[in-house]
Amino acid sequence: MTLREDVCERVRTLSDDGVARVVDFLACLEDEDDEPLSEDALARIERSMDDIAHGRVYTLEEAERRLAALA
Repeated sequence: MTLREDVCERVRTLSDDGVARVVDFLACLEDEDDEPLSEDALARIERSMDDIAHGRVYTLEEAERRLAALA
């Protein structure tokens, strides 16, 4: 069985809700931009990864607390 056949068989067994979710997912894949990232975008990603690696991040709860304190 090819990969395509396997996918088709799995989709055939899904509920209507499951099929709707697959269609939404496939639509997202079609909308992806194949254009390469700019040097600036790549640099920002690298800085973000460095921040994460060095623990310079906030949990959602910490961020919400800090934002609430500013209000």
